[in-house]
Amino acid sequence: MKVKRYKQIVGGLQENTEGDYVDYSDYQKLVAENAALKGLIEMHAGGFAVCPNCSHEEPSETDDIVALYRSTETPATDAAIADIKAQGADTVAEHHRVRADALCDVDTKGMYRHQLAYLDANDVAANLRAGRN
Repeated sequence: MKVKRYKQIVGGLQENTEGDYVDYSDYQKLVAENAALKGLIEMHAGGFAVCPNCSHEEPSETDDIVALYRSTETPATDAAIADIKAQGADTVAEHHRVRADALCDVDTKGMYRHQLAYLDANDVAANLRAGRN
């Protein structure tokens, strides 16, 4: 995958291989790739390694790669994944807000149900962004 990088200049951004910014769609791709790699390491941790000399099985969970991964914090990736999940809840909230607005003069009970669903979806989004799954 090729990711275009940008640096900030007066009046906007300019493509630059050393820039601190990436396109949002590229950012989402990077987050997805990082999450997939984290998943592969966890999958590896659930397996076994076999010693080529004595055929002794050792749980992969104890190897250096897994230990290094688990000791490495990835707050930016974790926050980005939480935000991507929360965007789904935002979409649901917006759907219920629109429905509640449409029903305000014709179906009061329906309007209230959609308002409550809107509030619940906003709460879910806020919890996801805060890391409370």
